[in-house]
Amino acid sequence: MITEDKVFTKADDLDQVFRHTEFENCQFNGCDMSARDLAKFVFVDCQFTNCNLGLAKLTAVVIRDCLFTGCKMTGIGFEAAQAFGFSASFDQCLRDHSSFYQRKLVKTTFTGCRLTGVDFTDCDLEKSVFDDCDLQDATFDNSNLEQCDFRTSKNFSINPSRNRIKKARFSIDGLPGLLEQFNIIIEGRR
Repeated sequence: MITEDKVFTKADDLDQVFRHTEFENCQFNGCDMSARDLAKFVFVDCQFTNCNLGLAKLTAVVIRDCLFTGCKMTGIGFEAAQAFGFSASFDQCLRDHSSFYQRKLVKTTFTGCRLTGVDFTDCDLEKSVFDDCDLQDATFDNSNLEQCDFRTSKNFSINPSRNRIKKARFSIDGLPGLLEQFNIIIEGRR
């Protein structure tokens, strides 16, 4: 059964809400979905605002054209989600220790997110934007970062010899994150 155009709030009984498994153009506001098994659920054109999805299980879940704003999304393995059509944007989200291993995330926007310890290994992030994100201990290995925009982000470490970075954009302040694996010292104004 498909649920369309509904707004769900933290006051709603999510056990009742999640008897349905397909949601289109729905809004979830302040809902606690932490550690919930969302296997095989379908979310299309949905908005999640100030929700807790920490440790949610996403086996074969469909996430298509969804927006996550102010959500806690720690410890989530997005590699288990349905790969075909996966598309989402993340604004002001806490995404620590999550994984996007082997995900195709072309043109994904991360705005003001904390991405501490996030695994982007083998990801296709071409043309994605990391706007004002904290990428402390995030892993980029064998990733396609071509035409990505990292100009306003901080604390990243990206090895240019282990990732594709053609036409990626960085600020001068981001140079240490590109050069640290070469064990050189960069001095000057910041």
